[in-house]
Amino acid sequence: MLIKFTSKTILFCLLFAYYFSHSQDNSIVSDTVSLSEVTVNSTKIQNNLSNLSLSVSVLDSIDQNSFQQISLKEYLFSFPGIQSLNSYNYAQDLRISSRGFGSRSAFGIRGLKLVVDGIPETTPDGQGQIDNLNLGLIERIEIIRGPSSTLYGNSSGGVIYIESLSSFENNFINLKSTLGSYNTKNFQSTIGLKKNGIKFILHANRIESNGYRERSELEQTNLAIKAMTSSSFGDLNFQISYTNSPYAGDPGGLTDQERNNNPSFARSRNKEYDTYEKINHFKSSIGWNYKNQNNQWNASAFYSNRNFFGKLPFEFGGIVDLQRDYWGVNFNYSNSKKFKSFSNKLLIGIEYSDQEDFRNRFKNLKGLQGENTLSQIESFSNVGFSILDQIILDNTQLNFGLRWDSNTIGTDNSPESIKLNQINPSFSIGYKISDIQNLWTSFSTSFETPTLSELSANPFGDSGLNPELNSQKASNFELGYKVVKENSYLELVAFYIPVKYEILPYEIESTPGRKYYRNAGKTKRRGIEVSTYNSFGKVKITNSYTYSDFKFDNYIVNSKDLEGNYIPGIPKHNFKSEFNYFFSSSLILKFQIQYFGELYTSDNNNTIEPGYLISNFRLNLNNNLLEKRKFKINPYLGVNNLFNTDYSDNIRINAFGSRFYEPAPKRNFYLGISLKY
Repeated sequence: MLIKFTSKTILFCLLFAYYFSHSQDNSIVSDTVSLSEVTVNSTKIQNNLSNLSLSVSVLDSIDQNSFQQISLKEYLFSFPGIQSLNSYNYAQDLRISSRGFGSRSAFGIRGLKLVVDGIPETTPDGQGQIDNLNLGLIERIEIIRGPSSTLYGNSSGGVIYIESLSSFENNFINLKSTLGSYNTKNFQSTIGLKKNGIKFILHANRIESNGYRERSELEQTNLAIKAMTSSSFGDLNFQISYTNSPYAGDPGGLTDQERNNNPSFARSRNKEYDTYEKINHFKSSIGWNYKNQNNQWNASAFYSNRNFFGKLPFEFGGIVDLQRDYWGVNFNYSNSKKFKSFSNKLLIGIEYSDQEDFRNRFKNLKGLQGENTLSQIESFSNVGFSILDQIILDNTQLNFGLRWDSNTIGTDNSPESIKLNQINPSFSIGYKISDIQNLWTSFSTSFETPTLSELSANPFGDSGLNPELNSQKASNFELGYKVVKENSYLELVAFYIPVKYEILPYEIESTPGRKYYRNAGKTKRRGIEVSTYNSFGKVKITNSYTYSDFKFDNYIVNSKDLEGNYIPGIPKHNFKSEFNYFFSSSLILKFQIQYFGELYTSDNNNTIEPGYLISNFRLNLNNNLLEKRKFKINPYLGVNNLFNTDYSDNIRINAFGSRFYEPAPKRNFYLGISLKY
């Protein structure tokens, strides 16, 4: 049976569920966090969630035993405005978009800033990979939905702000093992130690999987060390991590007929050219934070090295050998003052980052490495200066922001560098209607330079950078309303985002499977985001709905006017619901449902991918054995795609030959056990 969803129907259901819950008994389970006390850190000037005049979502006090931990997509399920695709092609990595930003990515994350413990995982040029992210250490996630370049500079159409495990009182050892369909194995060990005022966290993770489709195997090992200490000179933390992924297969995209014939098959050309990738990634960082009455200073520095080797399904330049070095430093100073009629918080920040890509491309001779077709060093450096100010007068909150960025891009094959400077302002005003209600409106901006990999995909020559690719620029206007109670939450946001020079991917006949990029003239994005959370009795329910009306406003390709066409890869309707039932303090049931609406697969809107409905199920059993020794055992089992829905987890936008589709796994199972001492 085909289920039709409309924005009015879903909005009515969400509001009905929210207000119905308040007629129920509000006694709740012991682990519920008071929403009114949740602090938001991603905005740099701290605020309580209830007072914030910005579209920010928070997943707090994460229970790691509630996740299979194969993909970050599991953690992003409940967030409105967030769409995650491609979680089963590990060579292409998870594709995350927020209000359309990031939807163009052929691999990894574009258009969104990914920050972990205050350190950017996103490179200076705007590329983000999460294969080196330790999912087992995630303690908290905040997401800023919408343009945020005033806060984070380049490629900040939204922000994913992750905080890793840091809060524990006693030494512990946590061992976790998960087995699943397609011979999937996930083994983890985490050790927390406290000694002489220093906290240490040691983490190791090993994942292996054959995957649902041919050539979708994965083999990956992650290691991480974290050290934290506090003294009269401030808080200091040091982190180091290493990821080794010797194999992640790429099964490629299929035509509609091919996926109907056998969705688990790999594209024949991908098998012929032996497509896969291997990665070694090293990262180190140090951070310092000091508070003194009304003043606060924090600084950080990081260095990352990434070695990438990949085979693509075409001959010329079809083997990529890339070594990337990037590093950065930043410093922030903030001051808080209270006056008779208002209070003021001021933050000044400066940062510098630098990136060098040593890129080599070779012919792919049916899986064998041929002659070199490209050898160049690509560079990207950034200097950013920002000032943020927050004024609170009685029930009104005003926020102002301004950031200046200077970006310099070049290669050793180009005589001149490309200079891309940008100024990004922001403004918001919030009014506290009552102790639990807040109304706000805001204006923010973002810019997004093409990444070095996008610029080096030069359709006009073998080397250098694409001379016709420009930065994407966006403005964000939004109006929001929220209600934050002790155990419930409601947020409604309407937004309008005009974008200039939208960057979009395409393919050409001579190198099918290789992505090139071009600018659309203008696009307009209108949308609504609704999210609710309710906790009553033994039940917790989280719902979110996103309505996206994203269209080209001025876009001509090959003399064809595409004005009025929908931006591909983004569904108009996206509804997600999660139901948790606590049979007791030790037995927990989780049920998820998602409706992912129909979308277009190319700029010309010739093909529509139908919407689909999928469900996931999980059962956790928490037992405490040998209570005096604080030994805990937690077995769990889960089912993904419970009703065996046929759908594609990834759409390759504008793929040549209509090979748009990457089919997702059918019903699959996993079970595991976690031991903690």
